[in-house]
Amino acid sequence: MRKRKRAKRIWVKNKKDRYEGVQLNYLAFAHDRLKRRLKFRKKLQCSSAASYYGAMPFFIA
Repeated sequence: MRKRKRAKRIWVKNKKDRYEGVQLNYLAFAHDRLKRRLKFRKKLQCSSAASYYGAMPFFIA
């Protein structure tokens, strides 16, 4: 498998502007939030949250 290219992360007050690359901008932001939510989900109940979000396109970033 090839290594996926990541959006370069910059620390900005407005979190949506944290990522370079115009098209990946919101995608990466959403993916960031999604990962955090997944972690929270796993802590809450060990449900198959990953497969639940599997169809979503956020995993590109």
